[in-house]
Amino acid sequence: MIFLIKLVRVDERLVHGQVAVSWTKFLGVNRIIVADDEASENETQKIAMNMAVPEGTKLSVVPVEKAVSLLNDPRAAKLSIFVVVRNPENALTLINNVKDIPKINFGNYGRMSEGDSSDKIKLEANLYVTDAELETIKEIIGTNVPTKYQTVPSEKEFDLKSMIK
Repeated sequence: MIFLIKLVRVDERLVHGQVAVSWTKFLGVNRIIVADDEASENETQKIAMNMAVPEGTKLSVVPVEKAVSLLNDPRAAKLSIFVVVRNPENALTLINNVKDIPKINFGNYGRMSEGDSSDKIKLEANLYVTDAELETIKEIIGTNVPTKYQTVPSEKEFDLKSMIK
């Protein structure tokens, strides 16, 4: 099966160097969709993300609900799409509302997000979650969509299920 969606990445920084250069090139995509309600309303953030995207790659920064619509639109089948979300909740929303998501990738998550880091569980060097986020990740794993941890394509990929005790 050919997937129009190549990967869904959970990365609180959204589009930055690793996403814009490493992942986009590795995946060979022509479209990045950032599915995030907050970022979709922040013009400055959208401009900064657009500046980071490689030439020839189109970026759309939209609310999660609109991303669901875009990804379910039959015209999207002609595209090669990399989806980036800020948190596990948004990833679960996509899984529950968009078919054929091939994989969820957790990269850098939890070190910069709101809250006291002492309240977070360290799953890996660049992966910290709250109890609530851990429950959401368990729900994601329960959907049987492969759920991995990998910060950049050149590093080894780990099954997130094996990291959760």
